[in-house]
Amino acid sequence: MTTTAITITPGGKISTITKPIDLRLLQEAVDGPVDLVALAGGPSPLDMWINDEGMLTEHINPIATEIADSIRAGHQQNYYGTVIFTGGPTDEGSTRALSPSRASEVLALAKTMQQLLI
Repeated sequence: MTTTAITITPGGKISTITKPIDLRLLQEAVDGPVDLVALAGGPSPLDMWINDEGMLTEHINPIATEIADSIRAGHQQNYYGTVIFTGGPTDEGSTRALSPSRASEVLALAKTMQQLLI
C-alpha cells in the first residue's frame, strides 16, 4: 500500500499511514485540534500538522523539530506532541498524500534523527 502520511511521536515512534487523509485522521493523529506548518511547496509539497495546544500540553518532539529545521533551513522553532506529515493542499483545499519521494525523505530523516536523538 502507498504511504499517505507519516506520524512521529515525541518518544521517537515513527508510523506510516495508508488511509485517505481527512480532518478526523489529522486530529486523531495529533490528539486534538490541528495547526498547519507548511514546510515545502512546489511540485512535491510537504506539510506538518501539529496539535494546536501541544506547546502547553505535550513534550517536545525532537525528531519533528529537526526535520522541520533541515527542510526549512534556519527555521528554529520547537514542536511538541505527535506530528503528522502530509503532502500539501489540493486546489480544492483537501490534504494530499505524501509523494513517494517526500515519504522516503521524511522516513530517512526521521530514522537518522531517531538514532541521533532518542
